[in-house]
Amino acid sequence: MAALKQFFPGVIDYSGRMSAGYSSGRALSAETAITWTAIVTPFVRRGPNIRILDLGAGTGRFSELFAREFEANVVGVEPSTAMLAAADGSAQPKRLAYVAGSAEAIPLRDQSCDLAWLSQVWHHVRDHQACARELQRILSPKSHVL
Repeated sequence: MAALKQFFPGVIDYSGRMSAGYSSGRALSAETAITWTAIVTPFVRRGPNIRILDLGAGTGRFSELFAREFEANVVGVEPSTAMLAAADGSAQPKRLAYVAGSAEAIPLRDQSCDLAWLSQVWHHVRDHQACARELQRILSPKSHVL
């Protein structure tokens, strides 16, 4: 009898074809972008130098939306180098950056973000407690995790 493979979250290989076609398959329509902006707006602080973390940013569909709509500084953290390579920050080059990192070791300073956004990423996180500690560390007081 063959041994069953154990499932581990986060084992999807986003290199190659997956990263190359991800943006076209997951693009936000104008209507969807408006909906997500309206949902997130109550949680975004207003003012200069607002910083949003897009954890598990993929190719940056929400990073770009938030940089544009909230005029915020957005950092997309993504563990897949192929997804980072497919991300296009040219639309908001002054307010948008992508960096390699994981949910368990977010490469940002303590209390450096005003909002953390995790879209379709929680099931990829291997150590939820470590991720929660990292989010608590990088978020400024009274910030939100969405």
